[in-house]
Amino acid sequence: MTCSQEYADPSYRFWHRHLGSLFATGRPDLDADFVAHALLAVFDGDLIRRTTPPDDPRRFTRSVQSMAMALLDAPPGGHA
Repeated sequence: MTCSQEYADPSYRFWHRHLGSLFATGRPDLDADFVAHALLAVFDGDLIRRTTPPDDPRRFTRSVQSMAMALLDAPPGGHA
């Protein structure tokens, strides 16, 4: 699948809209469209294989969850 085909894929579009909506609501100070694309980019198969060691198959899932929660939990503007 080419890059442009990936972005046109109905599943990708659904998840992009869903994530964009969550971030637009939870973190209106962020560029929700960009953050949605950035989060979806981590689901690249090569990246998943490279970052998932055989002895820790849940590492990728934990890391993505931690990244998303850090984005949502950070104070608006990124200042404490």
